[in-house]
Amino acid sequence: MMDVFLMIRRKKMTVFLDAKETTSVIDLKRMIAGITKTLPENQRLFKDEEVMDDRKSLTDYNLNPTTAKA
Repeated sequence: MMDVFLMIRRKKMTVFLDAKETTSVIDLKRMIAGITKTLPENQRLFKDEEVMDDRKSLTDYNLNPTTAKA
Protein backbone atom coordinates (compact mmCIF):
# COMPACT_ATOMS: atom_id res chain seq x y z
CA MET A 1 0.00 0.00 0.00
CA MET A 2 1.54 3.28 -1.12
CA ASP A 3 0.79 6.97 -0.77
CA VAL A 4 -1.04 8.87 -3.47
CA PHE A 5 -0.37 12.60 -3.67
CA LEU A 6 -3.42 14.65 -4.60
CA MET A 7 -4.02 18.24 -5.64
CA ILE A 8 -7.55 19.43 -4.96
CA ARG A 9 -8.87 22.73 -6.30
CA ARG A 10 -11.78 24.58 -4.75
CA LYS A 11 -12.59 28.00 -6.10
CA LYS A 12 -9.34 29.93 -5.58
CA MET A 13 -7.91 27.46 -3.05
CA THR A 14 -5.58 24.59 -3.91
CA VAL A 15 -5.04 21.84 -1.32
CA PHE A 16 -2.28 19.24 -1.49
CA LEU A 17 -2.87 15.96 0.34
CA ASP A 18 -1.31 12.56 0.54
CA ALA A 19 -3.44 9.51 1.24
CA LYS A 20 -3.13 5.75 0.99
CA GLU A 21 -4.41 4.32 -2.27
CA THR A 22 -6.96 2.32 -0.24
CA THR A 23 -8.42 5.50 1.30
CA SER A 24 -12.17 5.77 0.75
CA VAL A 25 -13.66 8.85 -0.87
CA ILE A 26 -15.56 9.67 2.35
CA ASP A 27 -12.29 9.54 4.32
CA LEU A 28 -10.69 11.83 1.76
CA LYS A 29 -13.61 14.24 2.19
CA ARG A 30 -13.03 14.17 5.96
CA MET A 31 -9.38 15.07 5.39
CA ILE A 32 -10.45 17.96 3.17
CA ALA A 33 -13.03 19.07 5.75
CA GLY A 34 -10.27 19.41 8.33
CA ILE A 35 -8.55 21.94 6.07
CA THR A 36 -11.42 23.78 4.36
CA LYS A 37 -14.03 23.54 7.14
CA THR A 38 -16.52 22.27 4.53
CA LEU A 39 -18.54 19.31 5.81
CA PRO A 40 -18.07 16.05 3.86
CA GLU A 41 -21.77 15.95 2.96
CA ASN A 42 -21.38 19.37 1.31
CA GLN A 43 -18.47 18.25 -0.88
CA ARG A 44 -18.54 16.71 -4.33
CA LEU A 45 -15.31 15.24 -5.65
CA PHE A 46 -14.88 14.56 -9.34
CA LYS A 47 -12.62 12.28 -11.36
CA ASP A 48 -12.84 12.61 -15.15
CA GLU A 49 -16.03 14.69 -14.83
CA GLU A 50 -17.75 11.92 -12.82
CA VAL A 51 -18.87 12.45 -9.21
CA MET A 52 -16.91 10.09 -6.96
CA ASP A 53 -18.88 7.62 -4.79
CA ASP A 54 -18.19 7.92 -1.04
CA ARG A 55 -18.08 4.12 -0.69
CA LYS A 56 -15.32 3.62 -3.25
CA SER A 57 -11.58 3.87 -2.70
CA LEU A 58 -9.00 5.89 -4.59
CA THR A 59 -7.88 2.66 -6.26
CA ASP A 60 -11.40 2.20 -7.66
CA TYR A 61 -10.84 5.45 -9.56
CA ASN A 62 -7.39 4.36 -10.74
CA LEU A 63 -5.73 6.90 -8.43
CA ASN A 64 -2.48 5.28 -7.39
CA PRO A 65 1.24 6.12 -7.40
CA THR A 66 1.77 4.68 -10.90
CA THR A 67 -1.01 6.70 -12.53
CA ALA A 68 -0.27 9.97 -10.74
CA LYS A 69 1.00 12.79 -12.91
CA ALA A 70 3.64 15.21 -11.71
